Order: sequence, then C-alpha cells, then structure tokens
Amino acid sequence: MSQVRSELIEALPDLVSGMGLERADIAFAVNGAAVSVNVPPLRRLSQVLRDELQLTGTKVGCDAGDCGACTVLVDGDAVCACLMPAASAAGTSVTTVEGLANGRLSALQASFLAHGAAQCGICTPALLVAGTALLEIKPNPTEAEVQDALGGILCRCTGYRKIIAAVMDASLQAASLDFRLPQSGHAIGSSPVRLDGVPKVTGGEKFGGDSFPADALAVLVVRSPHYHASFAFGDLDGWAKKHPGIAGVFTAADIPGKNCFGVIGPFADQPALAEGFARLRGEAVALVAGEREAMLDLDLSDFPIRWTELPHSLLPGDAQTEGAALIHANRPDNLLTKGFVERGDPEAALAVAAVTATGTIDTSYVEHAYIEPEAGHAYMDGDTLVVVACTQAPYMDRDDTAKVLGLSVDKVRIVPTATGGGFGSKLDVSLQPLIGLVALKTGRPAALAYTRNESMMSTTKRHPSEMKATIGTDAEGHVTGMVFAGDFNTGAYASWGPTVANRVPVHASGPYATPNYRAEGRAIHTHGPISGAFRGFGVPQATIMQETLYDELAGKLGMDRLDFRLKNCLRNGSETVTGQRLESGVGIFECLDALRPHWARATADAVTFNSSNTSKKRGVGIASCWYGCGNTSLPNPSTIRVGIAPSGEVILHQGAVDIGQGSNTVITQICADALGLPLERFRLKSADTAISPDAGKTSASRQTFVTGKAAEKAGRALREKILRFANVSENAALQLDGPAIVIREGEATRRIDLAALDVDADGFVFRAEETYDPPTLPLDAKGQGKPYALYGYGAQIAELEVDLKLGTVKLLKITAAHDVGKAINPLLVEGQIEGGIAQGIGMALMEEYIPGRTENLHDYLIPTIGDVPPIEHILIEVPDPEGPFGAKGLGEHVLIPTAPAILNAIRHATGVLITKVPATPTRIRAGIREKDGIRDKEARA
Repeated sequence: MSQVRSELIEALPDLVSGMGLERADIAFAVNGAAVSVNVPPLRRLSQVLRDELQLTGTKVGCDAGDCGACTVLVDGDAVCACLMPAASAAGTSVTTVEGLANGRLSALQASFLAHGAAQCGICTPALLVAGTALLEIKPNPTEAEVQDALGGILCRCTGYRKIIAAVMDASLQAASLDFRLPQSGHAIGSSPVRLDGVPKVTGGEKFGGDSFPADALAVLVVRSPHYHASFAFGDLDGWAKKHPGIAGVFTAADIPGKNCFGVIGPFADQPALAEGFARLRGEAVALVAGEREAMLDLDLSDFPIRWTELPHSLLPGDAQTEGAALIHANRPDNLLTKGFVERGDPEAALAVAAVTATGTIDTSYVEHAYIEPEAGHAYMDGDTLVVVACTQAPYMDRDDTAKVLGLSVDKVRIVPTATGGGFGSKLDVSLQPLIGLVALKTGRPAALAYTRNESMMSTTKRHPSEMKATIGTDAEGHVTGMVFAGDFNTGAYASWGPTVANRVPVHASGPYATPNYRAEGRAIHTHGPISGAFRGFGVPQATIMQETLYDELAGKLGMDRLDFRLKNCLRNGSETVTGQRLESGVGIFECLDALRPHWARATADAVTFNSSNTSKKRGVGIASCWYGCGNTSLPNPSTIRVGIAPSGEVILHQGAVDIGQGSNTVITQICADALGLPLERFRLKSADTAISPDAGKTSASRQTFVTGKAAEKAGRALREKILRFANVSENAALQLDGPAIVIREGEATRRIDLAALDVDADGFVFRAEETYDPPTLPLDAKGQGKPYALYGYGAQIAELEVDLKLGTVKLLKITAAHDVGKAINPLLVEGQIEGGIAQGIGMALMEEYIPGRTENLHDYLIPTIGDVPPIEHILIEVPDPEGPFGAKGLGEHVLIPTAPAILNAIRHATGVLITKVPATPTRIRAGIREKDGIRDKEARA
C-alpha cells in the first residue's frame, strides 16, 4: 500500500495542473457493478464513494493517507481512497467493504467476529479490505505477512493482536459461519459474538459522519491560530455575499442561551464560540454554513477577522509565576482546583525509615487519536432540536446543548451514532451546540465533520504532569510512609481537571498498604490544549511515579521486585489511604501471585541474553494498578428499562453508549441471566435520550459495574413480576415460545399468551425499570472517606530489548494479570486488555502531543500493528459482592501498569530511569550517555 500511496502523492501535482474543477463523467466499477459519477476530476475517491454512492463503509480519518481508514481495493491493490483523485479511478474496478459479503459473511468477516477483532469498528472496513487482498495471494499468511499487509492502517482500540489472529485463522473460519448464542442462564462467562458485531464487519455501522441528510447545510468552523489573542470581526455580511452558497455566518452574538458549558457544573467555563478573545489555539470563534458543494471549495483565508496576539503561558510553572496573566479572572494563580489526601504522619515516618527513595517524573500531553474525528448533524423536528452525533455521554450533551441554545432539556434530543473511539475525549461536547445553533437559526439540517487537524487542535488531551514523591520502608521492606505532589496542566478550560486533581491523590499510593501518607494534585490553567478525561483520569501518570520508586526501593533493600510488591499489597481487611476498609473483593495479591512463574522465566531469560550480548540488553519490568470504578464520592446512577413485547421479544433500553468496549453485549448478557431468558430473544434500544433512560456516561470504568448492576436489578425485577403474575416460585424456569411465555416448575407448566395482555405506553406487557447508584461517602478535609464502592486491580510484566547505541526499544512480550471480579464476556475482556496495553505502550515510548507541531497522525505517532508484542492475559476472578454477578470495571485499569512496567524494564536493561515520558530513543540514549559519563568520572576519580 505504501508504494501505491507514494505514486499517488507524486501524481497529484500533475493532476492539479492538468485538470480544473469543472465536473466530468467518470465511469468505473464498484463491487462488481458499473457506475458513473459526475464530479470534479480531482475530488477524492473517498468522497465520491461516500457522498455520491453512499458507500459509507469507507471511512475518513485524516484525508492524508496517515490512518488508512479509507482503504479500498483498486484492481486488487489496497489504496488509500483519500489520496486517489476520482479521475484516476476511471476504468478501474473498486472493491469496498460492502462488496466483501455476497449474501453471507466472508470467511475473514466471520473470523473478525469470532476473534473479537472489531471493537469500535471505525477501522474494521479498511482492515478487512486489506486483509482480503492479502488472503487472495497468501491464503495462510504468517504473522509478519499480516503485519506488513495491514501496517498502513491504524487501530486505536484493539491492540491489533486479535486482528492478526483473525486474518491468520480466516481459512479455518470458512467452515463455521454459524454463530450460536448461549441459552438461558449461560450468558455470563460466555463469549458470544458481539450483538452489534455484524454491521461493523459489513460496513453497515453508521458513525457520526455517515448519515448526513442530503439537504443539510455544511458547517465550517473558524478557529484561533493563536494560543492567546483578542479578535474583532470585519464585515461578515459583505464577506458572505461575495461567496455564493453561503447561508449564514454565526458568532457568539447569535447564541440565544448561556454561552458556557462544562462537564462539571460548578467549574463550567468554556464558551461554544469565543467572545472577543481566544484562550487556546484551535478555539472556535465563528461558524460558516452553506451548501455542501460551495463549502467544499470555500477558502477561509480571507474571512474578515483581525487578530491581536497576547502573551501566553503553556507550562504550569510559567502560568504560576508572579505577575502572570490570569487565564480566568476568578481563579487566582491560575489554579483551577486541588485534591488532597492525608493519613497519619508521613514526615515522621519518612524521618525514621530504614530506606527511602525520592524521584520526579514529567509526562506529556497525550492525544486520544481515535480514528473517527468528531462528526454529526442536527435538525429541527417540530420545536425539538435533534442532534445525531458520536458521543460518550448523550444526557450530558443534551443538558449542555440546551443551556447554550436557550432551550429546555425536553426540547433537545441527542441520538448517539456509533462512536469510532472515545477514550474520554467524547465526554465533552464539541460540535453539538455548533450544529444545533445553525439548525436552530436556519431551520435547515446542519452537518459538520471535524478535520483531523481541527480535532487534534481543539479537543481534550491527557494531562501533562510534573510529579515528585518520596516513599520510605522499614528494614523488612514494609512501606511506612509516602508523600506525593503533582501539578497537572489542565489547559485553558476546566473540562475534567477537577476529577483528575481529586482522583490522583486517592490512587497515588498504588494498591499497597501505606499507613502514613500525604498526596496533593493540582490542576493548573495554561493557554495549552484543554486537558480532560483520558482512560485513567491522571492515575496512569501517578502510577509511573509510584511504581518506578517501588523498583528503586526494592533495589536498595536487596529484595526481588515482585516480592516487594507482594509484601506490601492490599488484602481483604486492609485500609486504603482514604481510610476505607476493603472487606472483600481485593484481588491484587492474586494478580501478582499469578505472575510469579512468568517473572521467574522472564528474568532468567534476560540474564542469559545479557551475558552474551553487549550492544543490546534485555530488561524485565513489573508494575501494578488499582482503580476505583465510577465517580469519586459523587452520585453515579444508571437506569435500565427492560420489557417484554406482545411478540415475545425482550426489549432492553440500553443507554450505556458502546464506544467499542462491548457494553451493548455485556449489559445484555447480565440482564439475560438475571431474567432467565436467552440472549437471542433480546432486542436493543439505543441511548437515544428520547427513548432510553439515562445510564450515565461511558467513562471511569463504570458501565459494566454500575449499568451492569442496574441491568441485573431490572432483569431480576422483571422476572419477579412474571413469576408473581403466574403465581409460581422463584425456582420456576421461563421460556419464550413465539408470542407466549412458558413457565415450568416441577411437573407443572403454564403458558401465558402475551398478545392477550394489556400493552403499556411503551408497548410492553411486562416491564421493569431499575436504578443503581454505587454506595460511596464524601471525602473530608483530609481526604478520608469512601470514594468508591469497588476497585479493580491488575499487574503486568514487560519484557523488552534496548539497543544501547541507538536507544531504541523492542518489546518482546507483555504478560497481564487483571482482576475483573467475574469475566462476563472473556473475549471482550481480553480485547480491552490488549487495547489498553497498546495505548500504554504509546504513552511509554512514543506519544507526545506538541501544540502547533503534531496536529496530525503523521507527526503524532501512535502504535502500529508492528509495535504491539504478543500479550498473554491472565484473567483473575475475585468477585466483589457489590458488582453484577461479582464483576468489576476494567476499561481503564488495563492501561495503567503498562507504561511503568516498560520504564522499569528499560531501567533493568540499561541502568537508566527515564524521567521525562515518553521514553523516546533520544531520551534513552541521552540517559545512557549521562550514566556512562558519570561512571567514567567515578573511574578517573
């Protein structure tokens, strides 16, 4: 694919010079059918397929050939359709994902489902197309051949390992395309094909940019090119009249409501459109709406706006210097907020500690880099504004959009599309109030899809951090005290900064008993990108600090690093640093203990390798994690509605947005077993705010736990209603037989004709609706209390090889043991582990977002299919009675140990701890040179 891409890029200048923008008839074949389109010859093939032929299975993630999501086959070769002009397709045969299944799934599509290789699904069509081309010439490819063939396609969810397995095993799948769902009472613990899986592999799944109305106005956003600037508009009406097709220009003056939104009400501070001055690069200041064709060719370089650059601060230290301008007038010292936890007397404990270790760690901005940029459309349905867009939090979107647009919440409806990755960033509203404003003002549908550049410029990032800590132990290796301080760059607006500042001090001890403890997390404003939620809310950063110090302590004590962690880990009956007593469900010991044989083998292998190699050295690292599931000491409810229709279908209103993690399947599995009916009879209703109750946001590893518990309660409540109606005991068995329920108890059988029963307003003959809110307690002034109802736990081993001359790292294997309480769906659990590890690899080794420099997927690096090593997962099941069937959340835990395990492995290999993350080759090589220089000086002395 890279050769074809290079040829296309080289050809573009000639195409541009030789062809104008006049339309031409271009004929070619698509999926075996002849087509002819009348488009400008230079229009991207990806646009032609999507907009002219409605083949939206071909995705657009970057329009630069960097992500590969638009991959199609052109005469059998994999090509990035975003780089191919329509004219170059003339006379060719194009195959898209829609053409892979001829009446039934292809063997590769079936293999993707069987292996769980599709998560969010946004990159799946491209992977299937490229994989199909490979299998045509290599029916039984090796792993290296799969990696080579699919190497140009990025996936942010899966970690690639199941994709590789699916392609390699496709020939085996051809004979088994019948995917049966488990029977009643056997859903929990099984791994059925995801209930929303088939559209992901056929191209039928509709993401935010896949269903724009034909008559929708296209919306462009005018954004600040400066980190901090005042601005004034010129003659907007006059400018619009010079450009045919423009329907309107909209600014903050057009916003009818309160021009302020934010995910945490008391801290809300972000305008939908800036007023008078911009606080960050990429901030939206105006909207231009017009006919689609006019907008495609519109150049905004002459938009009438005058900018005056102002001084800016990008680092917390600069923002807090004396005399630094306040980014928000009501926040002295540019301090958004801080979190604090204190227990015992840490200074006294450290003063008498037998061994102490002190260190600092700095981490960088990390971009979410989901392959689907933000996209959606809005329209008026009578007097109700309907917004159809990708999101993680429909009810939060509804409330903020209503506030900005001056509407009551019942006059705003959010209809979530499939979401092509989120990882926290799609919790914040982005385009919802913008397209809503255009639809409200014009009365016409309005559509907007962010470019990759504006998505990366304007949306939230993982908080950069500057951390320092000291930990002490007694002579036997028991941790006696710890102090931690972290400054987190929260950027220009609050977003989830308060959550990070408060969650970090609770977790910075790691899953270890720490009797004397003080931790403070501060969220500090700068003019940098907004830092928000990203898979762990600051805990991955804090864990790097704590786990690297644990390795140093073990070394000073002369203890094995795994044994040191086992000696100090929490157990049932332990108290956390917030004073919370963990009565049951603590699985960190089991996770660490399960790693013992892997640790022994890996460390022995490293010793053997290093004894015979000088230019490369192997290292083995270990790290642990814990993570509180749900909100920190705040209400956190989910509501689930389930009912039985006269037809005998079980209708589940499942409002937990599935962004790839599998909640559509897992929540249904939980409800099915609680109700006692088979999965195959369930039909899902989505998180549409007009039809489904609020199941809360998809974040904080809460959906399996919180919404799953609500689903368990709803399933049991519905079962109880049916049994009571039939006047039988709880031991009776339910069975659906067409439009009837058959109830058996012992030798007795009763049949209920559902069609004969009264139907309620929602079309149910039996129904139940239940809410679950985890029992937590507020934290007091010293951070003491019960912040979470349950925690998840995990530990990982990283094995790697460092080239001492180049500073490059080759990952060899990750072994991951995670306590999930109960694996509702083991295959989906494995997928979450692998995907989280891939993101942890990126954080550790390559991902560093630099404002103004890495605003695309070419300069900003994320792991590719060749960067993720084999992963061995060990599923630990220590049930927590608070969770549904004992289950715990998982989504964030899986990322947290990866980076510190890798950094500890690099130190094991080189003797150097990299204190600025990511550990790039340049930084590793600099650390090795510094260490060698110190060693030389000591030798000369």
